[in-house]
Amino acid sequence: IYTSGSTGKPKGVQISHKNLVHSLAARFACYSEPVTNFLLLSSLAFDASIPGIFWTLCQGGTLHLPEENSQWELPKLIQLIAQNRISHLISLPSLYGLILEQATPEQLAALQTVVVVAEACSPELVEYHSQQLPQTSLFNEYGPTEGTVWSSLYTLYPQSEPLQISIGRPIANTQFHILDQNLQPVPVGIPGELYIHGVGLTRGYLNRPGLTAERFIPNPFSDEPGSRLYKTGDLASYLPDGNIDFLGRMDNQVKIRGFRIELGEIETILCQHSSVRTGVVVAQEDKPGDKSLVAYVTTYEEQVLSTNALRRFLQEQLPDYMVPSNFVILDTIPLMPNGKVDRKALTGASSNTRVRSSKQILPRTPLEQTLVQLWEETLQTSPIGVTENFFDLGGHSLLAIRLLADIEKHLGYSLPLVIFFREGTIEKIAAMLEREYETNDSQLLIPLQTKGDRQPLFLIHQHGGYGLSYSVLAQTLDQEQPLYALQARGLDGKQQPLDSIATMADTYISVMRDIVPHGPYSLGGHSFGGLVAFEMAAQLEAAGEVVENLLIIDTHPPLPTAGLELSQEEDDTALLNFLVEQIGLHVNETIDVSLEELATLESAAQMEYVLAALRKSELIPPDAGENFLTGFMNVYKANSRAVLGYQPQAIKSSLSVFKTQGLAEQFADDPTVGWQKLAHTQVNVYSVIGDHQSILKQPHVTHLAEAMNKVLMNSQVNL
Repeated sequence: IYTSGSTGKPKGVQISHKNLVHSLAARFACYSEPVTNFLLLSSLAFDASIPGIFWTLCQGGTLHLPEENSQWELPKLIQLIAQNRISHLISLPSLYGLILEQATPEQLAALQTVVVVAEACSPELVEYHSQQLPQTSLFNEYGPTEGTVWSSLYTLYPQSEPLQISIGRPIANTQFHILDQNLQPVPVGIPGELYIHGVGLTRGYLNRPGLTAERFIPNPFSDEPGSRLYKTGDLASYLPDGNIDFLGRMDNQVKIRGFRIELGEIETILCQHSSVRTGVVVAQEDKPGDKSLVAYVTTYEEQVLSTNALRRFLQEQLPDYMVPSNFVILDTIPLMPNGKVDRKALTGASSNTRVRSSKQILPRTPLEQTLVQLWEETLQTSPIGVTENFFDLGGHSLLAIRLLADIEKHLGYSLPLVIFFREGTIEKIAAMLEREYETNDSQLLIPLQTKGDRQPLFLIHQHGGYGLSYSVLAQTLDQEQPLYALQARGLDGKQQPLDSIATMADTYISVMRDIVPHGPYSLGGHSFGGLVAFEMAAQLEAAGEVVENLLIIDTHPPLPTAGLELSQEEDDTALLNFLVEQIGLHVNETIDVSLEELATLESAAQMEYVLAALRKSELIPPDAGENFLTGFMNVYKANSRAVLGYQPQAIKSSLSVFKTQGLAEQFADDPTVGWQKLAHTQVNVYSVIGDHQSILKQPHVTHLAEAMNKVLMNSQVNL
């Protein structure tokens, strides 16, 4: 069997039939439950397949093989386990944790024995397993391929005191020795290198006599001719109860997702890049049991290095599992007094600003926005552009499995894992989903900022219906303030727009309650969105709910002149120009569109002119067409008609108005710009800088965000 290799070049381990018989005999002795159905999760070429195949078939059980390329597709795996009543499973701890997260206990009810291998098992996994499947036995196996796959076993079960997960004790006809550098046994609790002896010890490496002699040494504790010890390179110690505690590697070799990786091999290749002066690679564990590779690099003077280019350089020379997930560019590599690299200090090192990345394109549709949020949560990195590749960002197959499960949970679509290899960007995956996407009202809610435990703020779209216009504001507000935008129905060009403000308010309240079932609520909106937010507050009051904050951003009430002003803008040329302005808000840009040139074109040419301008600025997906623009214009016209028929009634909720100088001049005699007539309580008024549109863009949005933060923070204090 070829090991995954410590240098990217697999080593052939010569395993005899005698080794295999020993391994199976020990397995039959250790595990009392016979195998009836086994799901083989590993490749047939991987050493973990040996116990699954022979443990199953030698007991008359059924061996179940996932379809090609589906062994990493979580929904299919769970379905296989449930439908075939899988009784035994051998898995990476990280993969088993994902199965536990996504499956119901009923789907896993037939499992009798689960064995985790090849990675450290976390106490959290043991606890979660015992909660979900208390009837299923959980075991931790340890052993290199050179010891015929497994050499020791430990039963995992939760304990009242802090759980210490060991690799247990040697299996039958196997002995462990923990020795110092002079090959002398170490006392209990003292670390030493782990050596293996026994019937399971293999012949050595194919055509590698030097390496075989180095790793398979004469056994100093035996008089038997030819007796050998296998030098594992693993650091371990004896626990007081006789079990063995695994402490990691003695060298720069690590094991990630079951692959042996020699860090020095990656460092050697890394330093071959023309811009790299020094490179150090470490394995970091951000979450228990979830290791990833991080490369720390210094460059030659004045050279700017793209991390994407560096990643591609390594991908050309190393297998995927050896390419670091993250790269950090430093001025200097920290050293210890003896001149060696201080690897512990590296984890706290900060990146230098000489890292250059390609332009990040922000999400342009609610679907892209949802996918960005899911990717950022999975990859633990932010921000992520819609054209960045999942694997270039540090993604790997196990993270892809988790992400696929989250996509199915939030969007209802089950995607095959191969999608991430074929369509590795948010832009392409979103485009694929859009073609089959069945729109519903839940998609009107756009999560712009979900961190923080404060009362969420819901902001209603403007006249054009485009909820992403609040993107820059979301980035500028206090980052402990969750913020959701509500987008108009019908922007996709598939659904009919809502025809009245009352209907919009009712619909948006229903969607909002999926996030916050009951008040108090914080609502708001800019321009047209302020009117809808006001009506939502009125309907919530009528339902007995409390609206803690109602934020009206540069909006005046629907006065008799308002409808006339709006109706004058229903000319398609002006609407298209307004659309470009609205879309530019969410990326803080002004798009170059000539209204004069637009007015000279026929209707179809106008559409193509605007689409070309938006595509050039990468503000809409490449395949977005006339349907996109038609949906916007239909929404705008429907909203204009809705304003004409809106007659609001006064409310009791606390009302805060943020007005620009332009709006204030329209109501020179009324500091509340008309809102006090619709409020039973005192209206709080805040003057903000900028004009009607620029208050949502930098630099003016900072002033608006500061004023909004004060209002929201005061209400939090008073709760």
